[in-house]
Amino acid sequence: MKKQTLIAFALVITLAALGFGLINRDSPKEDLLAKSTNSIPETDQNMVTKEFKIFSDFIYDIGPRFGPITKSEIGKITSIEAFLEDEVIQNMANIKSTSVILVVDDEESHIRAYGNSRDFTEAQLDILRNFDYSSSFVMRVDFTEKDKASGQLINNYRSPYHTIVPEEQARYSEGKESLKLFLKDQIQSELIGVNPEKLKSAKLYFTISENGILKNIRLDRDSGYPEVDKKMIELMSELPGTWSPAKNSDGEPVIQELVVSFGLMGC
Repeated sequence: MKKQTLIAFALVITLAALGFGLINRDSPKEDLLAKSTNSIPETDQNMVTKEFKIFSDFIYDIGPRFGPITKSEIGKITSIEAFLEDEVIQNMANIKSTSVILVVDDEESHIRAYGNSRDFTEAQLDILRNFDYSSSFVMRVDFTEKDKASGQLINNYRSPYHTIVPEEQARYSEGKESLKLFLKDQIQSELIGVNPEKLKSAKLYFTISENGILKNIRLDRDSGYPEVDKKMIELMSELPGTWSPAKNSDGEPVIQELVVSFGLMGC
């Protein structure tokens, strides 16, 4: 009996020693793995990845310059209510003036028509319905409303911007998201060293012809970094894939102007 007890005790000691040895043997490997993982050198690829994260929204929109509205929709509009939120309309106490203004190169032009009620005047309807495709305009409404805190009437305004688009807009063969990803990936080397605080909102215009040809690439607003702007123009000029032209309400192909908005997100 005493001999069996000694044997059992010796077996326990041996197993404990083996377990301790295994723990010590594995620990250095784990520490080494952790140190190895944390000490990966900063390669060029690492830097590109970092910049990609910083500029994840570098290409933030591709489409009409402002909010799209079709000629068919314009043809049915008779009042300012089509351009305003329901809450704004409900809170209006008095309309002071309304203006339909053509926007050219992001500037308000002298082509405009005025009114002073919710319903459009004949002049305003004429100017709206004669806009060409890709024309942009602003609908300005000045009005008074009751202040919720004081109960007094205060002045306010709304100025939504829109761009006239065909009933069927031009389409890129690989899809809009694929186009954004392509531009974002290909521009990464030019973004290394770019200061996010100095990067500006930029606009790159181009047109898709009736034959689906991309042409007339122009930079309307620069990003503050010439090498970035130059690369964006090159990428659009050498863009892979094809375009399907826009079509009007009769199914006929028409020219459409589109905009790549890049850089710092802006208006």
